[in-house]
Amino acid sequence: MRSAILQSRVFIENLLITLKKVFQNGTPFLFLELAKKARMKFRAEIEIERPMNELITLIQDPDVTMKWLEGLRSVKHVSGDFRQPGAVSKVVFDSPAGRMLITETIISNDLPDEYIMRYDGQGYVSYSNYSFEKISEFNTRFTLQQDVELKGALKLVEGLLKKTMDRQLSKSAESFKRFAENQ
Repeated sequence: MRSAILQSRVFIENLLITLKKVFQNGTPFLFLELAKKARMKFRAEIEIERPMNELITLIQDPDVTMKWLEGLRSVKHVSGDFRQPGAVSKVVFDSPAGRMLITETIISNDLPDEYIMRYDGQGYVSYSNYSFEKISEFNTRFTLQQDVELKGALKLVEGLLKKTMDRQLSKSAESFKRFAENQ
């Protein structure tokens, strides 16, 4: 809890510093920043000592995901065939910046090669792709890729978010590994 409060405080302080710089440079700078596209790509890879088929089952179960993904509070299936392309869920996620209400849409479920989800949140659209590669009978490479497009005011803090999101993706890969290897 203390770590989350500290992360929130650091995030807010960095945001205030960035906004102060923006306003010191004048309004035209602000409009230029808001007009540009802010797209970020991240990747994390980790080897897990579990058979690939077991990992595929675990990664598609929202109840299991809530046990290993820090901040995930709920996933409610809304429409479509569960975990199949076109399926929509409402997701509640707690982050250092506060509680986020997100719409998740499954784009592709062709595991082990790809499992692509689109997340629409306030100020961003994100695509996550999970894939698995069999290394041996009991070892699997898990790859997470994330492509994020920031919108509106979030574009102003792109630099701050890059560092945070890169660390978070690696942390999520480690968390899934720990969870899966202890099953």
